[in-house]
Amino acid sequence: MRFLAIILVTMASVGATTLERLSMDQMIAQSTYIVRARIQGGTGILSGRTIYTKFSLQVTEKLKGSSTANLDVLVPGGSANGLSQSVAGAPKLVANSEMVLFLWKSPKGLIHVIGMQQGAFDIQKDALGAQFISRNAISDAIMLEKATLVPQNETGFRMSLTELRSRIGAGKE
Repeated sequence: MRFLAIILVTMASVGATTLERLSMDQMIAQSTYIVRARIQGGTGILSGRTIYTKFSLQVTEKLKGSSTANLDVLVPGGSANGLSQSVAGAPKLVANSEMVLFLWKSPKGLIHVIGMQQGAFDIQKDALGAQFISRNAISDAIMLEKATLVPQNETGFRMSLTELRSRIGAGKE
């Protein structure tokens, strides 16, 4: 019976992703770049046994870092060579959409979204025309508090673009 329970727990976790829950201040501090960008499109790449989608970004505003006007970002999952792979918690970038992305550059020079879905925000306008960033709750990944390793409820996020700029500027001291 115990063996069956272990198998069921293992099977339930297959396909799930566990992420360290990051605060906005942590993402700001840990990001190499924070950009407002238009997603140009993506191409699948097979790297070993993992598929990535390489998205081309047209940077419309540099909020942190000295990024170029165009960046390529790797997102886990996608389709390549007739194969498809889905990665729970991966950010969902859509061609021709405009987003604010928190990015980090790996030692190999590859650029990724920090915290997976946590670092990808849609840009929207409220009823008065003020712009804000938002992200729906992350429902396909388990979020853990780093210090306690206790699972956290994820409720989504919303902040004015003006406040985001201010918080990024405050961290440059």
